[in-house]
Amino acid sequence: MKTGFSKRCITPPYGIAIGGYFRPRRVKGVLDDLYARVVVFDDGESYATIITLDLIDLPENMFERIKDAIPDTHCMFLQGCEGDVNHHDVHLSKARAEVNKKRANYPYSISEYMGRVLAGAVISVSSLTEEVKADKLSFKVRIVDLPSYQQNEKLEEAKALYDLYRREGRDALPYEGMEIETVLGEASRIIKLENGPLSFAYTLSAIKIGDMVFAGIGGEAFTDIGNRIRDNSPYENTVVCCLTNCTGGYIPTSVAYEEGGYEARSSKLAPGGDNIIVDGILDLIKEL
Repeated sequence: MKTGFSKRCITPPYGIAIGGYFRPRRVKGVLDDLYARVVVFDDGESYATIITLDLIDLPENMFERIKDAIPDTHCMFLQGCEGDVNHHDVHLSKARAEVNKKRANYPYSISEYMGRVLAGAVISVSSLTEEVKADKLSFKVRIVDLPSYQQNEKLEEAKALYDLYRREGRDALPYEGMEIETVLGEASRIIKLENGPLSFAYTLSAIKIGDMVFAGIGGEAFTDIGNRIRDNSPYENTVVCCLTNCTGGYIPTSVAYEEGGYEARSSKLAPGGDNIIVDGILDLIKEL
């Protein structure tokens, strides 16, 4: 098996728009460069390519620590199922949270902290890793349709809320903190889906390299979706990745809709999409 690795800087220019959170945001500066990374596997008959794109400054922050501890190492960060993972400790007291926000380098310090923790985890297990069989490549891809989360019975209420936000801004809404993002996300989803579509196409993919499998899901799947795939995969070394080959938004578990929260209430997907994803990926893996 032949392999090759490369990376290229993809840091965007100043002024480019940053998506998310229902407010205008633009790049004002650079703390760490962003990179595209690629690794190619060639078994002599076919080849497979895995490409990663940095979404935040976390990967380079983490990689530098790993490469300092483990020489001659190439690093890639494959985004796992993380739709219900927060980059902040939501259980902090309000007083402690305010102290954190007053730090001179907040929220960059949060990224540095996560980089240190993840790098430490990688370094701590690196000496325990074993080689896996990597002689042949195989690949499968499938498109599945996930049901749309239409709620036209709430359409007038959603339009009224969003009109108030557009006219008078966030302060006019009778909510605080993340509640504002949640109700705006839900209202936006209901309005956008007034006339459909009834479903959305998602790409599922799987690459088998010897005895190791990389499974890819378009969108931000909740962690339990990845756990279910890994626990039921016939291959011990199964790596489940999200945001693969398409974005697609949040893919909550069915129970998450009952629990509420920003991700489930703003998702364009109706309950049941998680089961379609899990069954589809497991079928792909069995066909490899």
